[in-house]
Amino acid sequence: MNLLQDEKTQIGKLLIELMEAKGMNQAQFARSVNLSSADLSNIRHQNWLRNTQLIGDKKWVHVARIVGFSRSDDMRWMTAETSMKTFIDHQLDLCQKFHFTAILVDDAGTGKTFACKSYAKTHRHVYYIDCTNCRQRGRFARNLAKAVGVEGYSTSIDEVIEEVMYAIQLTENPLIILDEAGDLQDSAFLELKRLYNNLEGICGFYIVGADGLRRKIERNIAREKVGWTEIFSRMGKRSSKHVSGEPQVRKQIMQEMAIEVIRANGIREEAGVRQILKDVNRNGSMDLRTVSREVIKYKVRMEAGR
Repeated sequence: MNLLQDEKTQIGKLLIELMEAKGMNQAQFARSVNLSSADLSNIRHQNWLRNTQLIGDKKWVHVARIVGFSRSDDMRWMTAETSMKTFIDHQLDLCQKFHFTAILVDDAGTGKTFACKSYAKTHRHVYYIDCTNCRQRGRFARNLAKAVGVEGYSTSIDEVIEEVMYAIQLTENPLIILDEAGDLQDSAFLELKRLYNNLEGICGFYIVGADGLRRKIERNIAREKVGWTEIFSRMGKRSSKHVSGEPQVRKQIMQEMAIEVIRANGIREEAGVRQILKDVNRNGSMDLRTVSREVIKYKVRMEAGR
């Protein structure tokens, strides 16, 4: 992918806007997105215009992915204000403002991850962690450090966690979102107790997962495994759910959200909406990941037919 100069300028502007939206300083933000502080400075001050070798093509592609850049306005993905997004936005707002802890356990494909990432991208001092990428305690600690913008180079996991907690204690209204938390190994999950004990009243926590997360918590509490009752107590002893388990209610909610996603992404003709819903249902059960794929396929077909 060879980006044009105007595209690089646009990508650079989007990157700086993202840094400002997240409320991080240059060094913190650079670490959180796998760039050097020098890279960020060169992009911010457009030094690369005078010396194109300062930022290589591969690095520009990396930055383009971070900001969600698309060459085609028609193919740019737009956020739909679905009922799940509204539900999660409200919970995240409360957790961040009042330093609450909450658990969301809902079906796969209902838009949980998209809503959490969207909130983290547009709110200051919100740190999103995808736990599927850091199941082990050490990787969890270093991924958390990266998200917060801490160096995290210590060989001691305990020291990395200490650095993270210190940085968060100096931050105004921080919020940690742990997505797919059910994938964490027990040793990593138990770090939540330590984080909560040190950051209670300072930082909000939002724990997200599917039924595997609920089963993990219930199983370990039933077995009286050390630490699990305390963790669940600190999380409010309950989990929330938006999409009902009743088949007809779930079907109705999912179809309404699917239509909102389709229309938000430029397909407003009823024939197009019906076609995509038909394709989604033919390819499996209704979920928003399938909806997004079918929307893109439909737009590609329409573009090719012009």
